[in-house]
Amino acid sequence: MLPHSGTNRLWDLALPIGADRDHKYSNPMAGDDHSSDNCDRIRELEWQVIMIGCDGDPLIDRQVEFVEMLKKKGVQVIGKFSQGDYHGVEVMELSKAKSLFVSLKAFIECN
Repeated sequence: MLPHSGTNRLWDLALPIGADRDHKYSNPMAGDDHSSDNCDRIRELEWQVIMIGCDGDPLIDRQVEFVEMLKKKGVQVIGKFSQGDYHGVEVMELSKAKSLFVSLKAFIECN
């Protein structure tokens, strides 16, 4: 829906001048000092994190990597990844939105 050039422009506007997508604002795994502190705090608070994505999302690799990093840091995390969908599918397909809401409701009720 949004061409690659459009997402590039949005990142250019959102990040500090000269920064790329490996900046701490867009990549939670950049700068171990920040991610370690945040992960330690999330673990101490005993928060649980849910990451929902799909294989058709251009961000899937980072989402999976983020889930694995959280697990290694001892954070309670649920990774829920579907196949055959695309980024933002819940906005376009009502059945996918309902499925997302069911998953989120179950996650919230367990916490």
